[in-house]
Amino acid sequence: MRISAGLLSLALLMWVEAASAQQTYSLSVSRHRAVPALSDAEVKRILADASRMLRKNPRQDADDDVACNVTFTLKGSVGTFTSPNTPVVDRDNIDAVHRVDANVAGVDFT
Repeated sequence: MRISAGLLSLALLMWVEAASAQQTYSLSVSRHRAVPALSDAEVKRILADASRMLRKNPRQDADDDVACNVTFTLKGSVGTFTSPNTPVVDRDNIDAVHRVDANVAGVDFT
């Protein structure tokens, strides 16, 4: 489950582009059939934590300096991947994600 939560958080961090004002992003979340189920409540907590992490003040002396004023919400319920051939995430998959260009605006992480 930690791998799933970590990948979700990583995908969210890579997907976010600069926000000039409060932005809310509604995300669809799915898991592989071989990965233990995540409840809607667990995913909502992960999204809330990711939102808080991105909004943290980068400078302690500036109350109005917001790193990234975004909020993530869960769109629908947590699903499962429809293809049984979708591979389970392993170290090679994680390394490949880290090699992706950071400018991924407009990418659909379905």
